Amino acid sequence: EAKPEPVAPPLDLSRLSLAPAGSDMGQAVQTVSKAPPDTSHLRVIPE
Repeated sequence: EAKPEPVAPPLDLSRLSLAPAGSDMGQAVQTVSKAPPDTSHLRVIPE
């Protein structure tokens, strides 16, 4: 009686829970930190 189903859902749930919560927030913060549009605008306005 292998448990392939229970092993797949936990991995999917962990990825979905950590992906949207960690990826979304992490990516959003990293994307803004890497290429912050706010800083670009502020730099272009004063310049």
